[in-house]
Amino acid sequence: MADKDTLGRAGEKYAAKLIREKGYKIIATNIKTVFSEVDIVAIDNDTLVFVEVKTRSNKIFGHPLESVGKRKIERLKRAIKTYSKNNPKLPKRLRIDVISLLVNKKKVDESRLVKIY
Repeated sequence: MADKDTLGRAGEKYAAKLIREKGYKIIATNIKTVFSEVDIVAIDNDTLVFVEVKTRSNKIFGHPLESVGKRKIERLKRAIKTYSKNNPKLPKRLRIDVISLLVNKKKVDESRLVKIY
C-alpha cells in the first residue's frame, strides 16, 4: 500500500485531470499560506476556484469527504483571502470545491465536485 503522501499526490494529480476535463484552467497547485495549504487553484469561467482534494484507500476512518469539516473550511477561507489579496488581477468571484477520491487497486470511486459557496 502506498504511503499517505504518495496517495495524496496521486489523488491531486487525478483531481487535476478531472477538473481540466470540466474546462477549468489550473493556475497553481499546492499553495501554502500560514493558514492552510490549497491543493489546486483554478479558474472556472469568471470564478476563482480553490480545490481541496481528499484521497483515501479505505473507509476505516470514514469517507474522504467527511474529513473536510467546518474547521478546515474556515482555514481554507483565510488562506483564500490571503491568496486573493496577493493576486488582485484574478477573478473576484471565489468558490471552494472539494474532490474526494476513494482509491483501491481496481478502481477509483469519485465523489465528484462538491461546491461550497
